[in-house]
Amino acid sequence: MQEALDTRALAKKQTSLIKKLRELPYEGEILVSPGDLVEPHTVVARINYVPGRLVRHNAAQEIAVNPKDLEKHLTVSLGQMVEKGETLAVAGDFFAGRTSKSPVEGVVAIVSRYLGRIYLRVPIDLGTNERTEIEVTKPLGVSPFLIKNYLTVDEGKFVFTGQTIAKKVTEGKWKIVTSPLYGRVEKVSREKGTVVITPIFKTTDVHAYVKGIVSRVIPGKGVEIASFAHVVHGVFGLGGESWGPIRVVDGNLSKRSDLSGAVVVTRGTVRPEDLEALSEAGARGLVAGSISFSTLKGYVGQPFNPALTGNEDVPYPVIVTEGFMSMEMDRGTWQVFEQSEGMLASLSGATHIRAGVIRPEVIIPCGYPEKIHKQEHETESEKKTAFIATEVSPGKAVKVVRGPYFGAVGVVLESSFEAVTIETGASAELCKVRLSDGSVIRVPRANIAPYHLHVDSVLGLEETLTIT
Repeated sequence: MQEALDTRALAKKQTSLIKKLRELPYEGEILVSPGDLVEPHTVVARINYVPGRLVRHNAAQEIAVNPKDLEKHLTVSLGQMVEKGETLAVAGDFFAGRTSKSPVEGVVAIVSRYLGRIYLRVPIDLGTNERTEIEVTKPLGVSPFLIKNYLTVDEGKFVFTGQTIAKKVTEGKWKIVTSPLYGRVEKVSREKGTVVITPIFKTTDVHAYVKGIVSRVIPGKGVEIASFAHVVHGVFGLGGESWGPIRVVDGNLSKRSDLSGAVVVTRGTVRPEDLEALSEAGARGLVAGSISFSTLKGYVGQPFNPALTGNEDVPYPVIVTEGFMSMEMDRGTWQVFEQSEGMLASLSGATHIRAGVIRPEVIIPCGYPEKIHKQEHETESEKKTAFIATEVSPGKAVKVVRGPYFGAVGVVLESSFEAVTIETGASAELCKVRLSDGSVIRVPRANIAPYHLHVDSVLGLEETLTIT
């Protein structure tokens, strides 16, 4: 084990070609073309609409045709956006024509040939994209303490723009309070008489996220960004995507005055006061050696699932490279960040521990690929010593992030996607990993993460690696 730990200091800052697919969650508009140079903040695509509730419309009955014949009379197609009052179907002759018009603005989602119905998906009016505190008791003229008596929604519930969230009848007339955005009711305050709503979708824009070049466009679906970059994977993280210049802080985080807009990197364990200081300073992200789970819970401010993170409403994403114990960032990783001081970094705290394992990442772009295809057709010997992968696969360097081999680094020999029963009785996908001391272990896929070393450096061996 000691040999494995010593080998970690061999990490050097090197680059590899990475590609990030920026997918649209719904149908949208692509705003860039292949070959365009992009920055993290560049808007590469925009969602045309966010689908909301489904409205059922009995079109066959309205135009008096057999339900199975409805498709023959349609004047619209699936996926088409229609206005309220727009004709959906027509039947009859010139003198006795019958039409069915859309009752709402929306997208034609389903046409049922059995029921003769057209289902329209109403787009969501997102409203403001900011967390909003709404006055409730003042407009209703009641005591803040009695706010819950007049609410029509509860904490944790979704509300759409214009939905009534509170009401009161006075002298036969209704006073109502509506939501200015589509979101979730986060908090009801009996002291202030207010309701706090957090937006579900903060923007319809899709950003490039990394500095690079547009290598591929999938019309209506997404954009692929290619970049030469250095990538560091963390053990755990939370919060969404962010970017900014790297600022390495070896000491008290509250004593730096240049952290506004920065991705802060510190080697030790993060304290609650550190998180608060960075929030006040306007930091864009934090990468640290370790953090206690209680500190994380206090940072999020509400219950969250540690096995599925990335959507927490926090000021900036937090990534740790070692875990929840009090541990310093290993020397190799720390040296990489020291060498990257001032460089632009993109980071995502998303962590999925279960099916489809995703580890948090820090991407440090080092240049635009002028000829992307040149790197894609590298020789097999070059691939053997490839610097890093964003996935766990044979021939890739990895780090064990859970006991009993915690902290060890090695190279994947075999990787199985078939779940097998392990000693604990649980089912897991196993990987065979060769450690730097030459020993071979089997470890669950979820317990390892990609590591930033050359394969040869991890092994510390002269001979060529043979994947079996």
